[in-house]
This record gives sequence, structure tokens and C-alpha cells, in this order.
Amino acid sequence: MIARLVQFRSCCVSVAVIGCVDPVVPRGANMTRTGDKAVITCRWTAQTWHIVCQGSVWYGTVDNCTTSKQLYKQEAPLPQRDRATRCQ
Repeated sequence: MIARLVQFRSCCVSVAVIGCVDPVVPRGANMTRTGDKAVITCRWTAQTWHIVCQGSVWYGTVDNCTTSKQLYKQEAPLPQRDRATRCQ
């Protein structure tokens, strides 16, 4: 994730975040992130998924670690944690 600072004529500074926040992983899984790519691995099985950040959205297929039921489809963005932003 890259933060870009922009200073206006006044003293207010704006921060724009570029990239993806860490995705929410299924229960029983671990995530390893390298830049705009992440690998999600189940702790108890050999299931592994690779996802990619494009812009500010994660894309890829991630299943539930305890069943084979698919949670996300390839063309749908993955849910992300909320970004906390505020300017004072």
C-alpha cells in the first residue's frame, strides 16, 4: 500500500491511500502477502489460494477451509477490512 501526501495552500494535508488493505481470510487460514499478491493457506489442509490486488480491490478465488463450498468467484471483488480515514 502506498500513501501519497498532497499539501494545499493552507495547512490542511490530504492523504490518499493507493493499494489494497489486507483481505479478510477464512477461519482456520493464514495469509502471506508480498506487495500486490497474497497467498491464503488453510492450517489443517493443503488448500492454498492466490489472490491479486488490482487498484484497491483483491481478486481471486477463496474457499472455506472446512468445506469445499466456494465463498467468492473470480470476477467478484473480495471483502476487505474498512479503511479508517479522517482529516482534521
